[in-house]
Amino acid sequence: MDEDCSDRDRLFNNIYTISNVTYALTALLLGVFIDKFGFIPARIISGCLITAGFILMVFTKDTPSLIYAAWPLMAAGGVSNHIVNAKMALAIPTIKLSVLQGISFFLGRYRIL
Repeated sequence: MDEDCSDRDRLFNNIYTISNVTYALTALLLGVFIDKFGFIPARIISGCLITAGFILMVFTKDTPSLIYAAWPLMAAGGVSNHIVNAKMALAIPTIKLSVLQGISFFLGRYRIL
């Protein structure tokens, strides 16, 4: 039962690297975007990135190379969504504690990794 998984490992290592670079660049650029345009456009873009990643994942069985675009899109959308949620909680002090508790509950309870 010794399978050679080096090709698959290399594929996932490459995708992981690309996703982390995308994740970091999105986090860097999102701060400037939120300052110029606000939370609503950032949240819309975040939703579009995650949706596009999920849609591409549907077609990866027929076209495996789409996974190179799907995972970075989901990573960028996920970090955007997380940053916008945290910034919105800080922008509205009256509900800051409630929002932060809700975010930490869902991130702690439904941890994917």
